Amino acid sequence: MKKRLKQSGMFLFAFLLSLGIAGCGANPAGQGEANPTSQKTSGKITVGTDTSYVPFEFLNQETGKYDGFDIELLDAISKEVGFEYELKPMDFSGLIPALQTNNLDMVIAGVTIKEERKQVI
Repeated sequence: MKKRLKQSGMFLFAFLLSLGIAGCGANPAGQGEANPTSQKTSGKITVGTDTSYVPFEFLNQETGKYDGFDIELLDAISKEVGFEYELKPMDFSGLIPALQTNNLDMVIAGVTIKEERKQVI
């Protein structure tokens, strides 16, 4: 059961990661070439999260590091795929605008699919 849950979680994260990365190069106006400032210049992926969503993301008071299901999933996928990331904690309401303005490469924060979100990400 744990293996199946882990595989499902990995698939879900990989799907969300691909959506986040695919949306980064799009031109919001839909004209011309993709915005050149949206292309990665460093080797790290910038990941936004709301660290107040326990047990998925939270600051572990004992270690002083971020922990939780989503963080562990992000760690596992980054090791498997071979990328480094920088975690940017922020309020949930700022995640999608930061993604739209290319301040984040992706988000991991229990974002559910809603019709209004489909229009912007």
